[in-house]
Amino acid sequence: MDKYPLSRFERTRRLLKIWLNVPELPLGCDDCAEHMDCLVELLLADASPIGFLAAVQRHIQHCECCRSEFEALLSILRMERADTP
Repeated sequence: MDKYPLSRFERTRRLLKIWLNVPELPLGCDDCAEHMDCLVELLLADASPIGFLAAVQRHIQHCECCRSEFEALLSILRMERADTP
Protein backbone atom coordinates (compact mmCIF):
# COMPACT_ATOMS: atom_id res chain seq x y z
CA MET A 1 0.00 0.00 0.00
CA ASP A 2 1.25 3.49 -0.86
CA LYS A 3 2.56 5.54 2.00
CA TYR A 4 1.04 8.69 0.41
CA PRO A 5 -2.10 7.73 -1.54
CA LEU A 6 -3.26 10.10 -4.24
CA SER A 7 -6.11 12.43 -3.47
CA ARG A 8 -9.39 12.01 -5.33
CA PHE A 9 -8.59 15.19 -7.24
CA GLU A 10 -5.19 13.90 -8.32
CA ARG A 11 -6.61 10.54 -9.43
CA THR A 12 -9.31 12.32 -11.44
CA ARG A 13 -6.76 14.67 -12.99
CA ARG A 14 -4.56 11.75 -14.06
CA LEU A 15 -7.50 9.83 -15.51
CA LEU A 16 -8.64 12.87 -17.48
CA LYS A 17 -5.14 13.40 -18.79
CA ILE A 18 -5.02 9.80 -19.98
CA TRP A 19 -8.51 10.07 -21.49
CA LEU A 20 -7.76 13.32 -23.32
CA ASN A 21 -4.54 11.96 -24.77
CA VAL A 22 -6.20 8.91 -26.32
CA PRO A 23 -5.32 8.79 -30.02
CA GLU A 24 -8.14 10.10 -32.12
CA LEU A 25 -10.11 7.56 -34.11
CA PRO A 26 -12.18 8.42 -37.16
CA LEU A 27 -15.67 9.40 -36.05
CA GLY A 28 -18.64 8.21 -38.07
CA CYS A 29 -22.01 9.85 -38.54
CA ASP A 30 -23.71 7.38 -36.16
CA ASP A 31 -21.30 8.23 -33.33
CA CYS A 32 -21.67 11.91 -34.10
CA ALA A 33 -25.47 11.77 -34.03
CA GLU A 34 -25.43 9.86 -30.75
CA HIS A 35 -23.46 12.64 -29.00
CA MET A 36 -24.65 15.71 -30.89
CA ASP A 37 -27.10 16.71 -28.16
CA CYS A 38 -24.27 16.82 -25.59
CA LEU A 39 -22.25 19.08 -27.87
CA VAL A 40 -25.21 21.42 -28.39
CA GLU A 41 -25.81 21.71 -24.64
CA LEU A 42 -22.13 22.38 -24.06
CA LEU A 43 -21.99 25.11 -26.69
CA LEU A 44 -25.19 26.71 -25.41
CA ALA A 45 -23.51 26.91 -22.01
CA ASP A 46 -20.62 28.80 -23.67
CA ALA A 47 -18.19 26.00 -22.87
CA SER A 48 -15.48 24.63 -25.14
CA PRO A 49 -15.63 20.99 -26.17
CA ILE A 50 -12.63 18.82 -25.34
CA GLY A 51 -11.78 15.20 -25.96
CA PHE A 52 -14.49 13.19 -27.67
CA LEU A 53 -16.90 16.13 -28.03
CA ALA A 54 -14.20 18.10 -29.82
CA ALA A 55 -13.99 15.21 -32.30
CA VAL A 56 -17.78 15.39 -32.73
CA GLN A 57 -17.48 19.12 -33.43
CA ARG A 58 -14.74 18.52 -36.04
CA HIS A 59 -16.87 15.85 -37.73
CA ILE A 60 -19.79 18.28 -37.91
CA GLN A 61 -17.56 20.90 -39.53
CA HIS A 62 -16.64 18.47 -42.32
CA CYS A 63 -19.88 16.51 -42.82
CA GLU A 64 -22.76 18.31 -44.53
CA CYS A 65 -25.44 15.87 -43.32
CA CYS A 66 -24.36 16.06 -39.69
CA ARG A 67 -23.89 19.83 -39.91
CA SER A 68 -27.47 20.29 -41.13
CA GLU A 69 -28.82 18.15 -38.30
CA PHE A 70 -26.63 19.94 -35.75
CA GLU A 71 -27.70 23.40 -36.92
CA ALA A 72 -31.37 22.40 -36.79
CA LEU A 73 -31.01 21.04 -33.25
CA LEU A 74 -29.08 24.13 -32.16
CA SER A 75 -31.75 26.44 -33.63
CA ILE A 76 -34.57 24.56 -31.92
CA LEU A 77 -32.89 24.67 -28.52
CA ARG A 78 -32.04 28.37 -28.90
CA MET A 79 -35.69 29.15 -29.70
CA GLU A 80 -36.88 27.07 -26.73
CA ARG A 81 -34.51 28.90 -24.40
CA ALA A 82 -35.54 32.27 -25.79
CA ASP A 83 -39.19 31.47 -24.99
CA THR A 84 -38.37 30.41 -21.43
CA PRO A 85 -38.65 33.29 -18.93
